[in-house]
Amino acid sequence: MTSKLPKDMPAVLAIVARAAGLSAAKALAEQKGGVRIFVPKSPKAAHFLTKICTPAGAEALGKAYGGERIDVPLWTYAGIKGFLKGQRRAILDRDADGQSASQIARGLHCSGRVVHKVRSLKRRRLLLPDLFDES
Repeated sequence: MTSKLPKDMPAVLAIVARAAGLSAAKALAEQKGGVRIFVPKSPKAAHFLTKICTPAGAEALGKAYGGERIDVPLWTYAGIKGFLKGQRRAILDRDADGQSASQIARGLHCSGRVVHKVRSLKRRRLLLPDLFDES
């Protein structure tokens, strides 16, 4: 459907964009970016993938990744650029409140890897004392 895709578009989103258009790929990145999802081989009409990225996009993902769990990528087109710098404090606050990594990732629209990275940096704070100083 979309012949010219941005060069930096991740493969998962490119599959959706080719089948259902750039707006469907953008919607998937905005709503599920950074989250691990299960892709059914044949997504039904009521499945969230069908609702987010149209039946054509969901079907294309099913053909490519059906039966697998995939990480929906964060993509700068979805407004994620500079995420870590701006959201580090929010991750730490939610972590202190006892939220799981997946809850934090879903709530802040980031990947679980980002949450784990921030947690790791926090644990190593004694080794890197100036890491979280806002200078």
